[in-house]
This record gives sequence, structure tokens and C-alpha cells, in this order.
Amino acid sequence: MMNDETVLVYLERIPFFRNRQGLCVESSRHNSLKSTWVICADQNRYRVVQQVKGRSDFVQADGVKRMQERGLTHLRCLYHDVEKRLAVYNWLPGNPIFLFDQADATSMLTGDRTKNLIRGLVEIHSESSMGFSLVTDEPSYQPNMRGRWQLLPPNAYSEYMFRSFIESWEGHLLRARNRLLINEAQWRELMSIQKECRKKIEIDIGILDSVGTFSFLHGDLTPENIICHDSEIAFIDFEFWHYGDRAVELAFLLEQFHQADALSSGRESEFVESYQRELEASGVVDQYLFDRLSFFSRYVLWKFLVLVADGLTTVANDSLNLSLYNNLLCRSLALLKEG
Repeated sequence: MMNDETVLVYLERIPFFRNRQGLCVESSRHNSLKSTWVICADQNRYRVVQQVKGRSDFVQADGVKRMQERGLTHLRCLYHDVEKRLAVYNWLPGNPIFLFDQADATSMLTGDRTKNLIRGLVEIHSESSMGFSLVTDEPSYQPNMRGRWQLLPPNAYSEYMFRSFIESWEGHLLRARNRLLINEAQWRELMSIQKECRKKIEIDIGILDSVGTFSFLHGDLTPENIICHDSEIAFIDFEFWHYGDRAVELAFLLEQFHQADALSSGRESEFVESYQRELEASGVVDQYLFDRLSFFSRYVLWKFLVLVADGLTTVANDSLNLSLYNNLLCRSLALLKEG
């Protein structure tokens, strides 16, 4: 992976930045998946992203290019080096719609922003597919089918989502224990919860057979990837794009809103109803959306619980966010008691 110095040397040599004045790094951010730079040149800003080596199936620019072809994104890929796994994007003004520890999430989700967010989601989800594709490391399921363009049939979807849940739980729980992020009592409690969650999912997962067609999904719809400028909404970081059930992406986003206390239960219902109306207005009728969303709301919550136990939401993924963990734990136990 490049650092701040080597990325400038590289950028100076590519046609897009050659002979531009004032080329410099304004800021950078690095994690285990990618490095991101804000680059200044000719008094303009650009966003440069390089992905980690060895993840050839995750091509950052492909999702953006797909959206560009459909005319549905403010984000444009200006330069793409497949070999270096690096892409240059235009700069989008604005800020994430909210950050859990740095903003009042409720005040950020104004009426116009919420409407535009829903409209943007429907635009993303409006492309349909008769099959789904794999992008994640779990489950270890037909690894030769890891590409976004290789589609699996609808009758394999329930098994895929079940195995994804089980392998994710087992892997993250073992990792959290080995890294001493959870103590022995927490580990035993989570093991017990996993058994109960597995039973519930096995009983209810048949609802996924109602997925008529799959949708183009963003794949990493976190608040940090939703950029807000005044009332306008734009989406960034499409490297996990794939085809799947729109209900799971909606549940994933709503769970994060729930964690940030951004939507009351009444506003959440309005959000989902508005999403379905907008979806139908686009010509897509999803009769069982609410049923699948109900299933995935539990599925996503329980998956978040073990991810947080394994350090998710901390800066270096190396400690336990105890307040969030306790919130997810209490909600998970309450759902299991409801039966």
C-alpha cells in the first residue's frame, strides 16, 4: 500500500494529474481495507482510494461506474488503475449524514434530507437481477463464485444467508475471545445467545423464498458513506456492491439509525413506508418487503452484536465499545424473549 509520499509520486506520473499545479495531500486515512486521500491540485479537491492487495474481487471503481452508466450518482470515477487497485474520484462537498460520536443524528435527518435519502436508495435498488452474488469473506460458500458478475439462483439464497450468519458469529466470537476483548462470562452468554438466534433464524428464514428479484446493492451503507450537502444526498464507497435483497440493506441502515437514536419507532415506520411508495413509483412492486425487513431487522441486530464484541466501532478494532455492546445485548435478549 502507498503512503502519503509515494502516492504523490505516483499521481504526478499519471495522465490525469500530470502538469497540475499545487499537487499535495490535504488529509489521509488508512485502515485494513483501503487507504483514502484528499488530494489538492489546481485549487480543486479529489478523492483517491487504494484498496488492499489480494482482494481482486473488490474493485472499488466498478460500482461507481455502474451507477454512472445509469446516470444515478454524483460520484464520478475520473481515473482507474486496476493493477494498482487505485481510483481517483471527484470531490463531493458536504459531510457524512451523521457520525455516532460527533453529531446530533436526529437533527441531521431533516425532512428533505430523509426524502432525498429514500429517493437515492430506491435509485440504487432499482436495478434488478434474477440471481444474487457473493462479496463477503463468509460464508466459505462456493469460493469460485466470489465475483460480482457470477450469479447464484434464488433457491440458494436462504442457505447462503443462514451460513453467512453462523460462520460470522462463530468466527467473530472466537476472535473476540482470543483477543481478550470479552471475558469468560460474556463469551458464555454470547454462546447461549447464538444457539437461540440460530433456532429463530432456522424457523423464519423461509421468508427469503419470497424474494422475487434481487437488486443492485451499495454493500456498505454506513452513515459515513452517505454524504449530505444542504438537503442533497450522495453516496460514496461502492466497493462492496453486489446483487442481493434490498430488505437486508434497508435493515442494515435502519439498525445504524437505531444505534444512533436517529429515528423514533414512528419515524422508522414512516421511513419504510415512504421507501416502499417510492419503490412502487419506480415500477418495482415488492409484496413481501415488510416481512423480509422484519426478519432482517433481527438478523442484522444479532450480527452487529458479535461484530461489536469483536471490536467493531472502535478506532483500531481492538477494544470493546461497552455502551454499544450493552445496548445491542439488551435488545437482542428482549427480542429472543418475545419468541
